[in-house]
Amino acid sequence: MATKVYVDPACNILYSSFYIEGLRQLYGYNNVVFCSKPFKALRYGNENFLLAFVIEGNKYIIDPVDFNTIQYVDFVEWADVYGKVNYNARNIPLEYVHKVVPVGANYGIACYGNNREINILWAVKHYWQCRNRLDYTWSSYLCRYLTMYKRKEEKGRLFSLNNKVFFVSRYWEGQNDANEARINFVRACRRLHEEGIISFVGGMVPDRRNSTCPKDVKLEKEIPLHEYIAGVQTSVLVFNTPAYHGCHGWKLPEYMSQGAVIMSTSFNNELPVALEHRKNIFFVNKDEDSLYDAIKTVVSDKELCESMHKNIKEYWNEYASPQACMKLFLGL
Repeated sequence: MATKVYVDPACNILYSSFYIEGLRQLYGYNNVVFCSKPFKALRYGNENFLLAFVIEGNKYIIDPVDFNTIQYVDFVEWADVYGKVNYNARNIPLEYVHKVVPVGANYGIACYGNNREINILWAVKHYWQCRNRLDYTWSSYLCRYLTMYKRKEEKGRLFSLNNKVFFVSRYWEGQNDANEARINFVRACRRLHEEGIISFVGGMVPDRRNSTCPKDVKLEKEIPLHEYIAGVQTSVLVFNTPAYHGCHGWKLPEYMSQGAVIMSTSFNNELPVALEHRKNIFFVNKDEDSLYDAIKTVVSDKELCESMHKNIKEYWNEYASPQACMKLFLGL
């Protein structure tokens, strides 16, 4: 008899979709069942993004929240295994070190397809199952499904050994570390552009009208989505830096899924399997001169680019894709 996976319909579907897709690939679509009965002890607030599921009586939680500290002790107590995306061993209480483990980073996937009406129907069904355990409204619950269906399947990168670099990022007020790294990356790229070493397009888009974003890196308007996608697809490298509260963010796994040549500042949190400098990622300090030197090194070394492109695709397939991520987490 096929193994059944029981998923809590109270989960935040947008943040859980990556892992649900992995479970479906491992166990079969029809064997992953949303059912509220095994999860009656769990209540969810609006900011609770956790995914709970049960396989053969074993209780699992995946915690994708931005913080690398334990925020939901009641969920840790409930679980047999508690996977944390932003895992830092120093911040795990001693009484939980036996059950809290790192799990691969995620991004939103349209796990019910791109049809709006179908997603609404699933939202209605799932909400009805778990409504008595939610401390927030139907409209907030539905919003996750209405965001999820717009997510597109990640396309493979148009890998080419050119000298084009494209980078557009949001300037988030109050997120000083991430903003500093991204500003310095833009400035380093513009220096290299002026020297004729790369062809650079990009900058920072303020998150509000009265932004403190420096004028020399500020873009006055949003980049149309099709231009953004085309720019990223043809960029010789991409830039990653820990995001909100130092978390991994969605960009890192998205870049991995595309086989991108990834340049990144150091991580605050651990991955289940570490990335290796110059093998499948290029780590760099966040000051402008270090970024300048690193970009110049990478774009001028075609063999390095080809090797990193190949190796990050292998890493993705073996450890980080939805199926590989869940297989590693479950010890299969």
